[in-house]
Amino acid sequence: MKRFLIVIATALFVLSSCHRAPGADGWFADFDSAQKAAKAQNKGILMLITTEQPMISQAEMNAIFATVPLTESASYDDIRALLSDRAQEIIELKAELLSKTIETDSFRQSCEENFALVHYNVTETHVPDILNSYQIQTAPSLLVLTKEGFCAGIFEFDNPQTLKELVQGTNTESQLLRDIRAVQTEIVRIEELASVARTASESQATRLDAIDTIFKNTNQRFIAPLEPLAKVAVSIDPKNESGRIGNFYCFLADIQANKFLQAEKVTKAARVYERLAESDYLDAAQKQEYYYAAAVCFANELTPDYKKTLQMLDKAREADPNSEQAQKIQESIDYIKSMQEYAANGAPEQDEPIVGPELPPQE
Repeated sequence: MKRFLIVIATALFVLSSCHRAPGADGWFADFDSAQKAAKAQNKGILMLITTEQPMISQAEMNAIFATVPLTESASYDDIRALLSDRAQEIIELKAELLSKTIETDSFRQSCEENFALVHYNVTETHVPDILNSYQIQTAPSLLVLTKEGFCAGIFEFDNPQTLKELVQGTNTESQLLRDIRAVQTEIVRIEELASVARTASESQATRLDAIDTIFKNTNQRFIAPLEPLAKVAVSIDPKNESGRIGNFYCFLADIQANKFLQAEKVTKAARVYERLAESDYLDAAQKQEYYYAAAVCFANELTPDYKKTLQMLDKAREADPNSEQAQKIQESIDYIKSMQEYAANGAPEQDEPIVGPELPPQE
């Protein structure tokens, strides 16, 4: 499970206090209403993300670059024109995909049997919070979710060649529907595991195994909505007698700290990381990582707290002194001390983060 320095998107599912019926086109306009319907009818959730102008993801741009015939004599304007032509082709293909499949009545009717449908259209002035939870990177995108909002699959149509083959095929809608139905088996598997996790009569090990399996098989981009399961894990073994709860405490701390960081409450985020690092639930590598996370926050306050930063860095180094990261932390300590001395001599305040090199993620 990824830990600090990767911003874990805030898991906000309730986007509206009012429960609405689906619109005239059969799609709900907010997640909360769609989720309520999905739970009541024991269905999955199919969430469609569109934009006024289809988005081009980095993966698509990389694919475009790979197909652009570059020569030594090619000018910048030539390359830009080629890229623009290819990007426009993808945009037109995506628009055609929507008109031929997702926006049709037959597609909606085929999906309604097994899914509550929700549609968000992103504009320059309106970006729904739900996009943060699922880290949407391109549009249109179709997310296949369990009724609890756990991601079972996503269709992003970000491979230009695959997109072209899909749109130009003779059974575009049928193929997409088959692909979606195939993901339903994953919904069943996830919901069965989540049920085991919440069944008090099951053994502690069995329940934790079920939660671990869901986490390990969830793409990192879509892990934030698993917050309720992390809380279940902690409630199963609050004293960490199994030695397996540390990762879940880390995950929950990341979410809490991220909320503070989004609100620019850096000191409060630092305290979350510090409290976690001081707990008995983490192993040496995790303690090192979260002391360092606290140091990063203290160092990036509006007025950097050098004393607290150095204290956290010292604890990070000592938590696992023989690790590969220990030397990098020592370099950060030396760097902070030099900055502290520099500031003491009347140097201007730094606008940029002042902690040294970022630690590589733990495996």
